[in-house]
Amino acid sequence: TTPTPLASLTATPTFAVSSFSIGSGSVSPAGVTTVAQGTDQTFTLVPDPNTALSNLIIDGVPTATSTTASTTYTFTNVTAAHNIVALFTVLPTATTTATTTPPTSTFTVSASAMNGTISPTATTTPQGGSVLFILTPDSGFELASLTANGLPFATTTPSTANLLHVQATTT
Repeated sequence: TTPTPLASLTATPTFAVSSFSIGSGSVSPAGVTTVAQGTDQTFTLVPDPNTALSNLIIDGVPTATSTTASTTYTFTNVTAAHNIVALFTVLPTATTTATTTPPTSTFTVSASAMNGTISPTATTTPQGGSVLFILTPDSGFELASLTANGLPFATTTPSTANLLHVQATTT
């Protein structure tokens, strides 16, 4: 007689879902979460006191969001890798004394990519502000180099670049 197998094992594909937070707030779970195909993954977004969730970027696409309360975002029926970036900003504080604030310069930051996409392609930021770029290479390509104003620019992840403390128009 032929032996009958006791169990049959099949592997369920998994995908990496990366989360990042910029500013005064947190995303939980943080970093890279491995998610089984077909399941849901929920992220909790929590602004610190006196801050707000000002923007949420899902797979490189900004969404219009502004809240001072904790909120969640769920990737449903996961069938591919994803990323979520939460941008938190400090809320203005009320003051009872009159002060003179020098004008703040605003700079344009523009970006372009070969053999892939970068988002956003153009934005403005106040002097000293930051811009997070989402980098997505085309199929078969990987990030070879990154420059800011013609100079090499280091990034800690292959899918994002955070341009900090902008002091001039940047390309």
